[in-house]
Amino acid sequence: MEELKSKITLENLLKDKLHCLIANSMEASQPVLDLIQKETTLLKDHFLPISQARFLIKDSKRLQIELNNSCYFLNANANVQLAGQIGLPSAWVNNMIQSEISWRTVAMAELLNRHVQNITCRNALVRTIGDEARAVLSGRYTRLDSQRLYVSFIEALRNAGARLFNAAISEDGLKVYFYGIYENIFEVQTSNGVIYLTVGVRLSHSDYSLGYLSLRTYLLQVLGANGLVMENLIKNPYPGTSASGNGNGQNNLLPDTLACSSRIQDILKYIFSKNRISDILSRVRKALETEINYADKIKTLENRVSKEEVKELNKLLAANRVEDGIGNTDGRNLWKLAQGLATVARDKAVSQKIRLEQIAGSLF
Repeated sequence: MEELKSKITLENLLKDKLHCLIANSMEASQPVLDLIQKETTLLKDHFLPISQARFLIKDSKRLQIELNNSCYFLNANANVQLAGQIGLPSAWVNNMIQSEISWRTVAMAELLNRHVQNITCRNALVRTIGDEARAVLSGRYTRLDSQRLYVSFIEALRNAGARLFNAAISEDGLKVYFYGIYENIFEVQTSNGVIYLTVGVRLSHSDYSLGYLSLRTYLLQVLGANGLVMENLIKNPYPGTSASGNGNGQNNLLPDTLACSSRIQDILKYIFSKNRISDILSRVRKALETEINYADKIKTLENRVSKEEVKELNKLLAANRVEDGIGNTDGRNLWKLAQGLATVARDKAVSQKIRLEQIAGSLF
């Protein structure tokens, strides 16, 4: 009887902790959600032959691109993509445009205006927000209605019995991340001890061609609040879309978005299915039972993890604290190493956090 009471008490404590994590995360994410909604509303597309693009320098002394009688500053991403579209070295073009030395920007404006006039039969899509051009893409780029896509993702979470957990946006504002979480807590028990976790999903998307739309399984250990991200489950996000269409993409926005939304719904059903969750828990159990040499395994990560991150990871593994999600099981196993990386990621800037979460998830 006492053992049953103790188990019920633990379950209630874990549920309360998870609900608290969700509430705090959503509160912290609200400004991000507001910004994402605002920017998806303000996003404007300009289609034109690349030969018609004009570059000039106005009172600000910064190079701008003129589109439909309006002028836009180019950010670093747009500079690199513009160079790729017209066959010039991307780093050099970006450095010249970003330069504070006036003759360099003047020279680059003159060069670009001459160079693009010699490029025929190539359409471009320039994506702007306010007075900033954020992307210069091929006219055949597959556009999606991001706002509709995000709403579809949240609805698919709800239909699967899950909910939105977190949202983030990269430091340059060009890539968006949404996390969904299942509120059921799963127990994984091995000879090394017991852990409690829940299963979720992370959607990532960029309106500016910084990586394909992706959906990855997300695992959250309730004790320690460490998250890690597993393999991408959406291998070809844009099947049968405007990539082979009319060359300007203007008429394909809705059907492409609906097709993509349908795939998201199907994949979320799979992620939260009994078979998939059972498979994930089996992989976690195997990682818990796989004894490793920390130093040898960390060496295999040298090209993916910085020296400072390795130093922080080693300190966490040596401390072996329960509150870090590491000391709640015995041994030196693969799961604890993954949790160590997830703990390093926890308070980092968005891009670093995303990278470390994915490395942690790739370990098993």
